[in-house]
Amino acid sequence: MADQDKNEPDLSWLGQGDSVPAPSSQKADGKKIAGGAVPIEPSNTKPRAAAPSRPSPVMLASICGGALVLVLLFHGLVNHQSQTAVTTRPTAAIRNAPGMPPFRSAPAATFSGQVVGVADGDTISVMHNGRLEKIRLSGIDCPEMGQAFGKDAKEYAASLCLNKVVSAKTFGQDRYGRTIGDIRLPDGRVLNRELVKAGWAWWYRQYARNDSVLEKLERDARNSHSGLWSDPYPMPPWQFRQREKHR
Repeated sequence: MADQDKNEPDLSWLGQGDSVPAPSSQKADGKKIAGGAVPIEPSNTKPRAAAPSRPSPVMLASICGGALVLVLLFHGLVNHQSQTAVTTRPTAAIRNAPGMPPFRSAPAATFSGQVVGVADGDTISVMHNGRLEKIRLSGIDCPEMGQAFGKDAKEYAASLCLNKVVSAKTFGQDRYGRTIGDIRLPDGRVLNRELVKAGWAWWYRQYARNDSVLEKLERDARNSHSGLWSDPYPMPPWQFRQREKHR
């Protein structure tokens, strides 16, 4: 084969499966692009958002069941609070009962019976219809047995009423099941007032604040330094009980 002309281009690579390279510059869309690459115009089409997946029937059932449980729990809590408010709200009869706040109020009643026991200055036991009726004297508060003057108050109360037939005017019961009442002695005196008059009991102003008779009796006993008022700073029994409770 004759030698190729030095001025002719070498075309020996043709037919080897390669494409003809693009010239160094072309025109695309009327514009001349360097390097022979045709630019790709950006698409104006926004990508489509994926469709939200639907919850399965099992998931729906679980959600509904949980919501039902919450509703039932809330309903039960509301009913409980409502019932608690009803049972703990004091009635007018309870608030107005003299002496101590009864746990269960009752219309005023009167009965007679023999005093067979004296627990402390303001608590006695009276026989009524064949059984013992424990009575908490209304409107007053005597020293506790564990504090100063507690024994003196008990002895004074016993000297006035023990083994005697008395008349009891009752107003209900306190939280301990004791009957709240006034005790009238055979000579017509009221035991509650006699204890305050002698200086062995406080006027329980927290529960009998409108009892002007007890108020005056306590003031007179203070001024005369009778009974526990011989101590210039006697501790009220309600403070004593509070202190003992937190020991």
